[in-house]
Amino acid sequence: MAQNSWPFVGGGGTAVNEDQWSIMARSWAQSGVTDYANKLEVYGDSSGRQVKVKTGRACVRGHWYENTAEETVAIAANASGNPRIDRVVLRLDPSANSIVLAVVQGTPAGSPSAPSLTQTDVGTYELTLAKVAVANGASTITAGNVTDERAFTGTVPYCRAWHTGYPSQTASVSVQKYNDADHSDAALVPVDGVFTLNRSGIWLLNGYALQETTTCAWGFQSSRFTYSPLYLLTRSDGGYANVTLAHNFTAGDTVSFVCQKSGTPTVFRPAMSVTYLGAATIS
Repeated sequence: MAQNSWPFVGGGGTAVNEDQWSIMARSWAQSGVTDYANKLEVYGDSSGRQVKVKTGRACVRGHWYENTAEETVAIAANASGNPRIDRVVLRLDPSANSIVLAVVQGTPAGSPSAPSLTQTDVGTYELTLAKVAVANGASTITAGNVTDERAFTGTVPYCRAWHTGYPSQTASVSVQKYNDADHSDAALVPVDGVFTLNRSGIWLLNGYALQETTTCAWGFQSSRFTYSPLYLLTRSDGGYANVTLAHNFTAGDTVSFVCQKSGTPTVFRPAMSVTYLGAATIS
């Protein structure tokens, strides 16, 4: 049959099967954790060779998962003589009609790497939540052994939402200072709210900030470029800077909204959004 349509039941229609539902539902939301409850955060608390996963929901290839009570996930012993990196994942198994928490065990090595994920089209699909560093002979997993790897879902176009974690800050904290003596960049300062882009293609960056005193230039900082573009804000009466940029990025690139500043420390209230526009490129 060259043409097919679903879901229909009765009247000559064909009931939708799991593969068809998955294909259809991927257009509604990308695979990832939803902004619900504790967002399936994975953490170690030195209570044993295990991690704990908080409550939350996720979409995995059009199927939905919910965890309503904190879960404890065991980490296998490591007596190899070398460290190992495991991954805590949500594993979709259509043949078992389930999505469950699971651990993908890595290979011990002097410099270990995280294990690959199984991600088939309509079969088993693993969505990573966190990496777990397992030392040789480890008897417990600490908070520092766990690295968050969650990607968050959204409707199409995929949007990683607005930064909401920016507090009021001064120029000496979480912003990039500008050295106007020789117009060269000062040493980089860590910036709160860095986005790691989860796919290649065109991303739209939008940032804004409240300017309370002195003159500042705002722009985007990325692993792909330093500053682009810069918006010079000259008002000192609560004016706003707004900067927008569409750019080609590769999965794994990082972006943040930062300030090049002159003068004495100033209070900023920056915020930023990133939106995925598609897999094409800007020539």
